[in-house]
Amino acid sequence: MSLPIGPRAVAAVPAALLGAALLLPAGTAAAAPAPQAPQVLKSPARAAAAWAASRLADGKHAADDGLTADLVLGLAASGTGGEAAKSATDRLAQHSDTFVTGGTAGDVLAGNTAKLALVAAAEHRDAKTFGGHDLVKTLKDRLQTDGRFTDKAKEDRSDQFSQSLAVLALKRLGESPAPAADFIAKSRCHDGGFPLAFPGKPEECKADAGATAIAAQALLAVGRNADAKPALDWLEHAQQHEGGVPDTASGKAASTTTALAVQAFTAADRKDAAHRGTTWLHGRQLGCGAKADDRGAVGSAGPEVDDKTLDVTAQVIPALAGKSLATVDGSAAEAKAATVECVADTATTGSTATTRPSTSASASASSTASSTASASATASASASADPSDSASASASGDTGGTSGDGGSTGGTGSTDGSLAATGMGSALPAGIGAAALLVTGATAVVAARMRRNRA
Repeated sequence: MSLPIGPRAVAAVPAALLGAALLLPAGTAAAAPAPQAPQVLKSPARAAAAWAASRLADGKHAADDGLTADLVLGLAASGTGGEAAKSATDRLAQHSDTFVTGGTAGDVLAGNTAKLALVAAAEHRDAKTFGGHDLVKTLKDRLQTDGRFTDKAKEDRSDQFSQSLAVLALKRLGESPAPAADFIAKSRCHDGGFPLAFPGKPEECKADAGATAIAAQALLAVGRNADAKPALDWLEHAQQHEGGVPDTASGKAASTTTALAVQAFTAADRKDAAHRGTTWLHGRQLGCGAKADDRGAVGSAGPEVDDKTLDVTAQVIPALAGKSLATVDGSAAEAKAATVECVADTATTGSTATTRPSTSASASASSTASSTASASATASASASADPSDSASASASGDTGGTSGDGGSTGGTGSTDGSLAATGMGSALPAGIGAAALLVTGATAVVAARMRRNRA
């Protein structure tokens, strides 16, 4: 005789639904929007060159020829602004008489002549006919028997910079500046650095950071690595923890001095010192948070634009580009000036882009699901001793285990166990899935009882 379906069996469905309801949160908080990553310059060197080139656009030129030469070398180092560099180089050729002589007919300034020759080398111009001047011959004529380049003027202002620039230029133009390199090496102070002004007596020698950096570049360019090593060691010792290199006169880290040191470190493959110096320079550059017109400029001691910024930026570009004065080459530069590009700072996006449920929160959800499943399974089992009922109870028990496994791999976010803090919405799909499996198991119990009764 068939018996009606027992009330306890029917109650299994509401029990399963109750278990599912217990898994659902009373309310869900809106997920907080993902924080926006800060914007940074995609290429500090190209950005600096873009800002500098904008000051040469529309027929504008630098305030003086020395700055114009620095800008040409900077653009060449960045591989951009080829048209602006060509125009500026043409202007230098037109003004070569004034630049070489310093404005006094018959005079010759060794440093200015050397810088023009270096520009000619970087821009692949003929240095022997540059603006009507044979810059190579003019330089060689200023080389004294002791290896020093001097000015032909009422007042000789030649120093370590003019000496080193002449060595760099002649080397790049295929000449052998060995005597001049010997003079640089012999001018070293007892502490390893090089002086700006050549002293009359060895005991009067005082190392200067900028002079040491340019001298090291010149010595490295002609293969005098052993002579350059003490200078590089001196520069590393002078380099501050943050990466800046102090200007000797002021005692404060300066962008131009640091840039020269970075170029020397780069040429010597002293990567750590070069990296720290470059990082310090990045901190003096106006980035994506600045006004659009100022982005890319490099300040002397901080990210600011003033009447010195163009000079500073021009001299810093080669260092940002990882080029020494021995390797600056504009032959393959892009014709157009670069543009300032901003990109997301990938260094800060990894830990904040995604917030996932915490391990403790997932474990709590797993525990709730497991307890509810067990209660539902017990109710079903007590309604009948039929083997199908046992199978249903086993399926319900597995539901809790699955939920627990999913929770344990939820990732690491907040560890305070608060679901609201980690986004309750992520626990919702697990709860719904568990509820569905519970309902399926309970339904199987009822269906089995109905088949048995009909039999």
